[in-house]
Amino acid sequence: MNEFLAKAADHFTLALAELMHAESAPRAPRSAEAKALLERPDFFAPEVAPAELVFSGDVDFTFQSPVPAEEPENRTVHGRFFRAGSSLAARPAVVLIHGWNDEVGYHLRQPTIAREFNARGLHCVMLELPYHMHRRPEAPPAIRDFISGDLAAMIGATHRSIAEHRALFGFLEKAGCSRMGLWGYSLGGWLAGLLSCHDPRVDSLVIGTPMCDIRATVANLGFCRPVRESLRREPLDISVLNLTNHPPLVPLDRMLLYVGEHDQFIPADSLEALWQAWGRPERRIEPHGHMTILGPRRILHATEDWLEKKLIRRG
Repeated sequence: MNEFLAKAADHFTLALAELMHAESAPRAPRSAEAKALLERPDFFAPEVAPAELVFSGDVDFTFQSPVPAEEPENRTVHGRFFRAGSSLAARPAVVLIHGWNDEVGYHLRQPTIAREFNARGLHCVMLELPYHMHRRPEAPPAIRDFISGDLAAMIGATHRSIAEHRALFGFLEKAGCSRMGLWGYSLGGWLAGLLSCHDPRVDSLVIGTPMCDIRATVANLGFCRPVRESLRREPLDISVLNLTNHPPLVPLDRMLLYVGEHDQFIPADSLEALWQAWGRPERRIEPHGHMTILGPRRILHATEDWLEKKLIRRG
């Protein structure tokens, strides 16, 4: 893709996100609560029961979050399950994790990917992350976004995301799915990376332009201003959330990292550091920005081919 257009798409999105994400008044940072949560031994690998999915149609389901939430909207997890046949047993499943405020991707791009996986013989599942879509509280002064000046809420949303996906993995394992692959993008890429470092059930991993260095993300991106201000008022070390601090459990030949050559969200040096820290897994550098890298069908089909090879053909 043209470098100017790729960067322009990123800059426009960054400016719009900063404008829309501005908080009307500073929130209490609650850094002591956030610190206590980060220091929990089970923060990255909570023991949770398998999710009990309740379907309301062919693909839509809900289950109760295994982590208590202050907001009623976040006590229920919403998701979509696209099956490759009537039986869950003996088939692999791919779990897709969407990006920050990527409602369009969740409702349009991911279902298309899911049906293409079904045609290849793989189940495909996706969850709405906390503070997204059905799970975004409406009544003020409730927190309405995953990224927030309320540090305890933001760290809590991270822990809740991990726990909910582990509950989903438990459901898939109990149902007899033979193997599980993870494919996450941006915020979802970071969460997929954390899950793959602490859950041996993840067989294969694809992460696209992940937020791998959280401190750099908070320092550099305009829409993270509320987080920066809260950290200035009540300092908190959040580097434990950096992917480079977590060795992956997935074998080297079963990991794929996508990098956007013109990405204006994620610093190139942080992606390089992750690639080095994780043992130099397969890496594909595309001539795209953060917002355009998942646009071309070529990239999506190549990723589907890769996961099919790893999960079915075991290449």
